[in-house]
Amino acid sequence: MNYSSLQPNVYSFQKDVINLLYEISDLFKDYNSVAISETLSEENKESISNFLTQSISDIEKARKNVDNLELRMAIVAPMKAGKSTIVNAIVGEEILPSRNAAMTTIPTEIILDSKLDKPELIILDNENQENEIKTIFGKAVSAIQNKIKEVGGVEKAKEKIPQYPHLHKQLEQITKIHINKYNLFDQKRTTEQKHIKTKLFYLNDIIRLCTLLSVQFNPLQSLSTIPRIKTPFFQQQHLKQKKYLGNLVIIDTPGPNEAGDNSGLLGVVRNELKRSSVVLVVLDFTQLKTIAAENVKKEVERIIEIRGNKDSLYILVNKVDQRRKDDMSPEDIQNFVVSDFGIDSSRAKDTIFEISARRAFSAAYFFKTINDNSFSLEELKKQNVVRLLAEESFGIDWEEELESADQEFLEKKANRIWEKSKFGTFIDNAINDLMTRAAPLAIEKELNHIYRLLGEIKSNSNLRKSAISKDTQKLQAEIQRLKEDIENIEKVKTELTMVKDVKDEINKYRDDILPMIHQDIKSTVEKKFIQKDYDRGNFLQQLDSKARKIFSTNIFDDELLMPDYISNILNTLSYEPKRAVGFSTKDGADKFAQESVSYCRTLIENELTKFRELFEEKVQSSYTELKSNLETKTSPIVKRATKRLGQDFDVKLEPFSSPEFRTEASGKIEIQSNPKVQTIEHTTIKKRRRWFTLWLVPMEREVTIKQSKNYYEVVLQDLVKQVNQSLNQNINNIQENTHKYLDEDIQKEIDSYFDSLNEYLSGYKKSLENAQSDQSLSIRKQAELKQKLDYIVENSTKQIRKCENYLDRVDEILPKSF
Repeated sequence: MNYSSLQPNVYSFQKDVINLLYEISDLFKDYNSVAISETLSEENKESISNFLTQSISDIEKARKNVDNLELRMAIVAPMKAGKSTIVNAIVGEEILPSRNAAMTTIPTEIILDSKLDKPELIILDNENQENEIKTIFGKAVSAIQNKIKEVGGVEKAKEKIPQYPHLHKQLEQITKIHINKYNLFDQKRTTEQKHIKTKLFYLNDIIRLCTLLSVQFNPLQSLSTIPRIKTPFFQQQHLKQKKYLGNLVIIDTPGPNEAGDNSGLLGVVRNELKRSSVVLVVLDFTQLKTIAAENVKKEVERIIEIRGNKDSLYILVNKVDQRRKDDMSPEDIQNFVVSDFGIDSSRAKDTIFEISARRAFSAAYFFKTINDNSFSLEELKKQNVVRLLAEESFGIDWEEELESADQEFLEKKANRIWEKSKFGTFIDNAINDLMTRAAPLAIEKELNHIYRLLGEIKSNSNLRKSAISKDTQKLQAEIQRLKEDIENIEKVKTELTMVKDVKDEINKYRDDILPMIHQDIKSTVEKKFIQKDYDRGNFLQQLDSKARKIFSTNIFDDELLMPDYISNILNTLSYEPKRAVGFSTKDGADKFAQESVSYCRTLIENELTKFRELFEEKVQSSYTELKSNLETKTSPIVKRATKRLGQDFDVKLEPFSSPEFRTEASGKIEIQSNPKVQTIEHTTIKKRRRWFTLWLVPMEREVTIKQSKNYYEVVLQDLVKQVNQSLNQNINNIQENTHKYLDEDIQKEIDSYFDSLNEYLSGYKKSLENAQSDQSLSIRKQAELKQKLDYIVENSTKQIRKCENYLDRVDEILPKSF
C-alpha cells in the first residue's frame, strides 16, 4: 500500500495539525508581549502570565500527542499459532520468548519507540507506587512452595506435570527462593534482552504452575497492571516498513487454550481490548478446523461483545507456508473466515490476511542484525539469525547453499522471503486502519481544547481593544456588573440542591439493585453446589425492564454453564442436600476445588459486569438531567453579560467520567480438602481344618474383615461460605468506590464547571480592568496597543477557522461505524 494514496490522507492531516499547533504556539507567545504592559496591576499581570504559561504548555503537549499518536493493537491467538513470532517480526528481533509449549499467560504491552537503542522491561513506572507485580507474584511463589511441601517434595511435584518438563527446573528454583529476600522484581526496569526474556518466562511459568498444580491462587485474578516492554524496532527500506510504527503499542494477550484457568483472564484482558483501536485474531492454517479454532471463535464472540462491533477486527491466517496442493485455497480461507467468524464479506479482502510470520521474522531479524553490527561475512554466517534465514530460503540444502553465499545474495534472499511472507501487506493495512481510527479521535480531543484557548485570547483581546476608547465611568459600571454576575454564579452554586438530589438518586439506585444482585449470585451458587432451592424468576421480576433484559441473558453463555467436570461429579451424589464430595486422591480433590472456585469467580465477575453497565447508564442519564438544570440556572446570567459585551459564550458541563470499581472476584477463595479415613467392613468365607475332623475335612466359616481407606473430602458448604465471603468483599468495595465517586469525582466535575464560568466572567472583568489601565497610556501608545491587539484578534480568528475546518475533516476521516 502507498500511504500517500489514502483519501482523505490521514498522514498529511496529522502533519497539517502539527503545523497548525506550531503556529498557534507562536501566536500565544506574541500575545504574551502584547497583553502584559507596565500599566497593568500586578494581580492582572500575574493572571495573564499564568494563563499564557499554561496555554503554551497545553499547546506543546497537544502537539506532542498528535505527533506521537498511540496506536493500540491487541493480538489474540490459540496456543502455538505464532503470536509471539508475529510480534517479533514487527519489532525485528526476538523480544517475546517462545517455545513449543504454550507461552503467554499474562498480558504484556509492547511499545515501539524509535528513540530507544535497546529494549527495556518496565514493571513499575511510578517510584511511589506499590510494586503490585512483585507483591502478587511473591504470594504465588509462596503458594507453590506450600504445594510442593504438601505433595511430598519437588520430585513428587514434577511427577504431577510430566508433560511439562520445561517447568521442572522452575520448580527447583522456586524451592530455593526465600520470600523475605525475594528480589526478582526489585528493579523497576530491566534492559538486557536475555534478562527481559528470563523475567517474562518466570511470570508466565508461575501462572501456569499455579494452574497445573491446582494451587488455589491465580495471580491474574489480583492483577490490575501488566508488564510493559519498550523497544526499538527495525525500519528497513527494503522491507517497506513505515516510520509510523514508532507509535505502535501491541498488547500480547493469552490465547483461549494457553492459560489453563482462562476464566480469570477476562477482567485483566477486557480493559486492554477496550483501549485498543484494532484487535488481531491469529489463526493457525494447520488447525483451521480443530477444537483450537473453535475456541478462537468463542474468543472472537467475547471480543465483539466487549468492544461492541466487528469493524476493528483483523484475522491473520498464519503458517500458510505449510500449504500443500490439496489444502484450502486463499478463496476457501476467506469464505471459511467470513462464515465462521461473521466478518462482513465486503470487508474480507481488507481484514483477512494470509501470512507466514516465521518467514517475516527471519527476514526482519536478518536486516536488523546487519544494520546494528559490522560483521564480516564469516562472522555473519555464524549468527543464528543467518541459519534461520538459510533454512527458510534455501530449503533442504541450506548448509551447502550458505557456504557459497555472499552478503548481497543473503540480502536478496531476505527481501524475497519478506515478500513471500505477505507480512508487508498486512502491516500496511493494519497501520492504515489504526491511523484511520485512532488519529482522528486523538486529534479531535486536542483541537477542541486548543479551540477554546484561541476563543479566549480572541475575546479578551477584542474586548480590551474596544474598551480602551470607552468612557471610564461606563467601564467601571460594567466591571461592577460583572462582579455582580460572578457573585450570582457563586450564589447559584451555594444554593444548589440538585447536585445532592442527583447523588441521592444514584445512591438509591445502587442501594436498591446491588443487594438484589448480591443475593442472586449467592443463591445461584448455593443452588448449583448444595441444591438449595432458588427461583430466579422472583429476582428478575423485581428489576426494571432495562435491568431485566440484561440479567435475563448471559453475556457469555458458554462461560456461565457449569463445566461438565464439576457437574458430573456433583450429579454422582445421591443424597440431598449435597454436603461433601469425596476423592481417592488429594490431586482430584484439589482440582475439583480449584475449578469450582474458578467457575464461581467467573459467575461473580459476569454478574457484576452487568451491574457496572446499568450503573454507568444511570450516571449518564443523571448527568444529562443535571447538565440541563445547571445550564437553565447559569446560562441566563452569563448570556446577559456576553450580550452586554458583544461576545460569544460557550461553557458546558463536561460529561462525567466513568466510575472505577473492579468486577473481578475479590480476595482469596481457598478451599482445603480434608483428609479422611474410611473404615469398610465386609464378610468373607474362610475355610479351616478343625482338630475334630483330624484336620482332614475343611470347614467353612463367615469372617468379618475391617479395612481402612484414605480419601479426601471437599465440603461444599465451605466452598459456598468462602465464595460468599469473597462476594461480600466485592459488594463492599463497590459500595465504597461508588460513594467516593459520587462524593469526590462528580463533585469535582461540578466544581470545574463553576470554576470555568467564574474564569470566563473574570476574564472579561480583567480585560476591562486592563483597558482602564491602558487609558493611562499616551495616545500614540494606545494606538500601537490597539494595532497589536487587532493583530491578535485577526490571527486568532484565522486559527479558529482552521481548527473548525480540521474538526470537520475529523468526521470525514473517521470510519462510518464511529
